[in-house]
Amino acid sequence: MKNSTLPTRLLLPVALAAAAMLSGCGQAEFIPAAPAAGLAANDAAPSSPLVNRWADPAVWPKRLAVRTGLSSWARAQVDPARPIMGMIVPAVGPLQAAGASRPAQEKVERELYADVQSMMRRRTGGSAWRDYTVVGEGPGSYLFVTSDDPYATDVWDGPAGKPVSYFKFMSARPAEAAGAVGREVVFTDDSATAAAPATPADSRRLLLERTWFALYTPRTGPAKGLIVLLPGMFGTPQPIVQQFVGELRANGYAVLRALAHPSRFTEQVTFGIVESADLKPQAELVARTLTDRAAECAYAVQAALLHTRDTNPALREVPVTLVGMSGGAMVAPTVIARNPGSVHAAVLIAGGSDFLQVALESNYKDMIDALHFVWFPTRPARPEPKPRSDGRTPPSAGMMRADEKPSPEMLSRFVELYHQAAPLDSVSTGTALRQVHSLFMLAEGDKAVPYARGVQLWETAGKPDRFNVSGGHETLFLFLPGSFGKLIGWIDNATAQAARPAAK
Repeated sequence: MKNSTLPTRLLLPVALAAAAMLSGCGQAEFIPAAPAAGLAANDAAPSSPLVNRWADPAVWPKRLAVRTGLSSWARAQVDPARPIMGMIVPAVGPLQAAGASRPAQEKVERELYADVQSMMRRRTGGSAWRDYTVVGEGPGSYLFVTSDDPYATDVWDGPAGKPVSYFKFMSARPAEAAGAVGREVVFTDDSATAAAPATPADSRRLLLERTWFALYTPRTGPAKGLIVLLPGMFGTPQPIVQQFVGELRANGYAVLRALAHPSRFTEQVTFGIVESADLKPQAELVARTLTDRAAECAYAVQAALLHTRDTNPALREVPVTLVGMSGGAMVAPTVIARNPGSVHAAVLIAGGSDFLQVALESNYKDMIDALHFVWFPTRPARPEPKPRSDGRTPPSAGMMRADEKPSPEMLSRFVELYHQAAPLDSVSTGTALRQVHSLFMLAEGDKAVPYARGVQLWETAGKPDRFNVSGGHETLFLFLPGSFGKLIGWIDNATAQAARPAAK
């Protein structure tokens, strides 16, 4: 099964630049935090039953139990209520996005076999003796592989400078009957092979997921802080991210960079929503899918941050700032909710609240091509059609027909039911931002992550500091390098506050 890693997705950076030229220049206006905002506003968090549900460990999806390989120091840092949900393994650079060519897909398959063996040999628990069928990432997933040429140009180098290491986080979860599409690998007796036509009856089916990271150290001297950088979809906008990493390193920061979202974050899935049926289980299915995707982002950062501190003792005590861009900013609240106390500040650039509504409203939804909704609204009953003169059976009056859009009433009810079933959506986890110093940067004409959704998240976060930029999503990022000094200045202040000993 090929991963649809492009070709249209390669057009995203081009579309960003072209659209920016048409949407006006990005003038930034600074809006300071509301008087009651900030860390002192924790007690003022919204009282809606939809918020703060992320604090309950039971709402976080389970993963296959494996030995993490972390040191005793690192294991001592883990809250038993928030265990590490996977494992970290080294990755060999230079890395490149997996293409659709046959040689590229053969490389994907080889690395899949190696990763399955690595994970299965570390599994723990009473069922460790059982055979497993591990399902690799399906269509739409975004994967990285090691370049065949060790001397090839490293796309993660350039203005950012060369990473000191690459590694990946891997996890596995039970495969639902309707959701397991991808290469299948059977793991039996410490060996991984292509799945036989008949899967062993006692085999447990698991979905494998992977997230790749690069670590950069400061250009000179010890690090004064650690930046966890979550980019937009498919690692975009890569040139802007590269420049920002370089500027952060020049200003004394180490950078832990996710190369993209977890591999299945953009896996293609289609939901058929039928109004005449019970909407609740349908909304719960969508919520379960989006919850798993957001949780995987949080699990990956949790493990990667701990691994980075474990293997770099000089970074164990420095303050941590999370920087999210676009899709990375959307999941940032959920990442912070999983890591209370580990992140001291957050910068959210073009982020927003409500994964479902952004997926429905974004003008990037067709380009990203991950979530598809087919709506079957209820229609007034029609009289039975008359028999046809040619003897052919006429269409049934009760036949369901799909519409591009649901009725406003159907959509409103569906979104309400989704919110009730999605405790890790930023509608809920946005309150986690009240625990850290936060800065928002929003574009007033944003249609990729609609501006109204950004304001919604900013309000849930307690109305912290904010830059408003004229123009759209593309304008914001095209002119973002001009704001690097302001952003790094804000991060410097937040870092200094976090490093300052608390008053006794």
